[in-house]
Amino acid sequence: MIGNYLQTFGPKLLVLSCLVIQNSMHTLLTGISRKTLKEDYISSTVILWSELLKLSFSLYMFLHDKTRKPLSLVIYSSLPLSIPAFIYFINNNLAFIALQSLSPSVYATMAQMKLLTTAIFAVIMLGKRLSNGQWRALALLTIGSILVQRDNCGSEVSSSSPNSASYFYSHGSIAMILYAVLSGFAGIYFEKVLKSNGNEFNIWARNIQLGMYSIFFSILSIILNDWHTVMEQGYFHGYSPITWLIVLTSATGGILVALVVKYADNILKGFATAFAIILTSTISYTFLGSTASITFVAGAVNVIVSVFIYNSSKPVADNDDDDKNSVGVTSKHIFKSLPQTVDNSSSNLFRRPAGT
Repeated sequence: MIGNYLQTFGPKLLVLSCLVIQNSMHTLLTGISRKTLKEDYISSTVILWSELLKLSFSLYMFLHDKTRKPLSLVIYSSLPLSIPAFIYFINNNLAFIALQSLSPSVYATMAQMKLLTTAIFAVIMLGKRLSNGQWRALALLTIGSILVQRDNCGSEVSSSSPNSASYFYSHGSIAMILYAVLSGFAGIYFEKVLKSNGNEFNIWARNIQLGMYSIFFSILSIILNDWHTVMEQGYFHGYSPITWLIVLTSATGGILVALVVKYADNILKGFATAFAIILTSTISYTFLGSTASITFVAGAVNVIVSVFIYNSSKPVADNDDDDKNSVGVTSKHIFKSLPQTVDNSSSNLFRRPAGT
C-alpha cells in the first residue's frame, strides 16, 4: 500500500515538501542577513543573479535531455512566457509602492488575497471544479495565513503623516489588490502553458523561455530603480556568503515552483507556502528567542485544518448535477472552449489509490 502511495503521489509530495523547506530557508536567511547582520546589498542585483543561476541550471538540464527540441525553436517560441515575466516585473513595482504606503502587517495581510485569486483564475482559465467544501478550505487557509503573517509583522504602523495617511493607504490598497489579481493570473497562466494539450516543450525549455524574459526585466529593474546606487557603491556592495546562499535558495525556489505547477498545481502551492510560513515561524520561536502568540497558534491551526477539509471534500464530478454545487459549473459552460488541462490533482493528493 505504501508503495502505491509513493508511486501515485511521490512527485507531488516530494516537490511540495521541497518547496516548503526552500521557502523557510530563504526567509530565514533573508531575515538573518537583513535584520541580524544588517547587510545592505542591493536586492535587485540578488534577483538578477538568481535568475541567471536558474536559467543556467535549466539550460544544463535541457541540453542533457535526449528528446529535447532544438534550442533555436525554444527561443523562437518563447513569446507567450513574456507575459508572466512582465507581470512579475509589474508586481515587484506594485509591492514597492504598497510598502511605501502600508504598514508591513497590512501589506502581508492583503498579499494573502492571491490565494483566492489563484483559485478563481484556476476555475476560469483551467476549467477546474472546486466543491463548496474546498472553497471553504481555501477561505480558512487565507484567514490562517493572514493571522500568521500579522503575528510575524507585529503592529508596525505606516509612517505617513496624519493629513496624507488616508490617501497613501488607499494608494497602497489599490496596489495590493492589483498585485493579488496579477499574481493569481500569472501563476495560472504559467500552469496553463505547462499543462496545455499538445505541449511540445518540457519544463526545462519552459524555464529557459521564462528565464530569458525574467533576466531582461531584472536588468530593466536595476536600471530604473537602482542604477545610481549600483554606479555609486558597486554591483556587489554588501555581498557576503549569506547573500550567495540567498541567491541559491531563490533560484532553487524558482525551479521548484515550476516543478510544483507541473506535478501538482498552484492551489497546492498556496498550501505549501502557508506551511512554509508556519515552519519558519516555529524555527524562529524555537531557536531565535521569539515567543509564539495566540494569533500565531490560531493561524497555524486554521492552515492545518484547511488542509484536512480541502482533501476530505468530495471532488466535483463531471456531470451537471454535481456541477450545480460548485462554482466551477459557471466557468465550465462559459469557458467550455478552453482545454481541460488540469486533472484535479490537488483534490485527491491524499486519497487512497485504487487497488489498495
